[in-house]
Amino acid sequence: MGQPQQPVETSYECQLLQAEEREVLKSIFPDDITFSDDLLHIEVPVELANPIQLEVTSELLPLLLAPELEDGSVPSKPEASSSTSCGQPKTDSETHRISVSALPPILLDVKLPPTYPLQSPPEILAIHVTHDWFPNISELQDLLLQSWVAGPDVVLFNWIETIHSGVFLEDLAQVNVDNTLRISTRDSYTLATTLSKYNDDTHLQEFLRATYACSICMDLFKGRRCIRLSCSHIFCRPCLTEFWVLSITEGNIDKVACVDPECLKKKDNRALPEEVKELVTTVLYHRWKELRLKRTAEIDPTATFCPRCEEPVWPGPEVQRPNGWKKYRCCTACSFSYCSTCLQTWHGIHIPCPIPSEILLEYISPTPTPERLVQLEEKYDKDQLKQAVKTYKRLLGPPKVKNPTKKQKHEVRMNEEWVAKSTMKCPGCQVPVWRDYGCNYMRCTRCGQHFCYQCGGPRSLLATVPHGPCEAP
Repeated sequence: MGQPQQPVETSYECQLLQAEEREVLKSIFPDDITFSDDLLHIEVPVELANPIQLEVTSELLPLLLAPELEDGSVPSKPEASSSTSCGQPKTDSETHRISVSALPPILLDVKLPPTYPLQSPPEILAIHVTHDWFPNISELQDLLLQSWVAGPDVVLFNWIETIHSGVFLEDLAQVNVDNTLRISTRDSYTLATTLSKYNDDTHLQEFLRATYACSICMDLFKGRRCIRLSCSHIFCRPCLTEFWVLSITEGNIDKVACVDPECLKKKDNRALPEEVKELVTTVLYHRWKELRLKRTAEIDPTATFCPRCEEPVWPGPEVQRPNGWKKYRCCTACSFSYCSTCLQTWHGIHIPCPIPSEILLEYISPTPTPERLVQLEEKYDKDQLKQAVKTYKRLLGPPKVKNPTKKQKHEVRMNEEWVAKSTMKCPGCQVPVWRDYGCNYMRCTRCGQHFCYQCGGPRSLLATVPHGPCEAP
């Protein structure tokens, strides 16, 4: 027997309602619906009002890896109570967590029967979720069909809104109390990466199409001519580029930041490297990085500047070694090794740093504060400072008095004899120089004169050049 014939009035009314619904859907969703006679292909992206957490888990079940039995059958899936020798269930899973507010579209192939919407619902010929992020397809199909009620009210718009707004996730109880949607798949990393990229690309396209007011010039611009900083404030590219270029050129890197009044009140509102690189030239970007690096080194007590190329240098792994290696520095730019205390070429761990006379005078004077004394002792080493002070006082001699006693005269005479016998005067500035170890090649720390400790004559930088009557090495 054939299908029963519908009354002409009912069939005509259904055609009018369907035609009206088609026109409405075309005007609202021109790019998401394709019409072909009584068939509709609907592509509905999911855009949530508030972000949700996705927990994507991949589980490798023992059943999938189990070998076949002799009869060709596959062993049954082990019970949930099966466990390892440790008493814990044996699972192999990997979980990735991301936050999204846009999900790939759900595709619907729908046929409108002649009696829709008065007597029958639309027929869902096929339903597919892009990237298979939602596995409960049958439940979603039942939810959509149950929303139809016999009568003149059409339902396709409600179907689209139910999917587009993500309401179906709540109706099907897919999102739990902690606002998390759990998804199980064979490759959690690939799915999580795909969904995260789709979410970012969707928001980027929305930003490029929208219109925003620049916080500097207050003009309106499309998103493609604007930039949104990490703090969510939006500026037109010409305004912010001009301001940042001027700040970098003048060396004021503190101003390379968000200029919105809300961010100006914060202590740390500096721009991110990718934001600066997007707006300024490569030359200015490298200048900004160098200035920022030097600024960081200036406020970091562990950082020093290389004496050769003036690049900032931080302690390397060598400082973990014992016995004096904490002062060793090696510049990563020019490979120059030096001492962080005296800033001279690295002299090893057994040779103390030369301490300037002004530092010694400051150390023994009553003026420095306790904090300054601690700073000097940490920089030059407390024992080394005390030894240098003793040597300095011995070379300098006791202070002269107007009416010295016999004992004081004897001490002055003995000190002068020791200086004459145990030191050699620098031929440049005539300051007594005392050598405690090493060769005869000397360099005065006061005037920089090179001389021979054995004869006192000036000496060339090259040890092989004759320097006078003495031929000592």
